[in-house]
Amino acid sequence: LENAAVNLATLRDRARAALTECIDKLRGPKALVLDPSLSGPLGLVAEKQLLKDHGVEKTYHLRHDPIETEQRRMLFLVREKIANMK
Repeated sequence: LENAAVNLATLRDRARAALTECIDKLRGPKALVLDPSLSGPLGLVAEKQLLKDHGVEKTYHLRHDPIETEQRRMLFLVREKIANMK
């Protein structure tokens, strides 16, 4: 990653730092609700262990059905599409 025309490792590290900063704003154990189209890109930035280290105990894909979870705190990571907001 470091030898690419663009230093992708630096880009990944900055994205990881921004993500963990956002996750850490919601204190305590939490659930992450993820737009399915972001699963692949998120995996390039953050491993499951990193999410767990920052309090994400369960990850769900966004769907139209209600999400049943015991977590009181939920963090949504979605694309800005109207369909995702319904």
